Amino acid sequence: MTSPVKLLVYSVHAKMRMSERGVDEEDIRDAVRLPDITWPSGERPGGLEIRHKFADGRTLHVSIQPEADGARHRVVTVYWIADTI
Repeated sequence: MTSPVKLLVYSVHAKMRMSERGVDEEDIRDAVRLPDITWPSGERPGGLEIRHKFADGRTLHVSIQPEADGARHRVVTVYWIADTI
């Protein structure tokens, strides 16, 4: 399943977490483009939680929120999880 999300922008918080956790924009684009699982955010109306398992076995969690303009999604936070899908 591919995602309808096309254009991403990054919150300051997400940029900090990316730096701390060794996540780059390509990792996030891969996760958003080809998610293994998605579900609506329970914290942000219209938000989406995404998980993508990479070939090396790591799973990335990405939280996104649509921007008011409707054309972009803001990456709110990202982290690697130990859980398997």
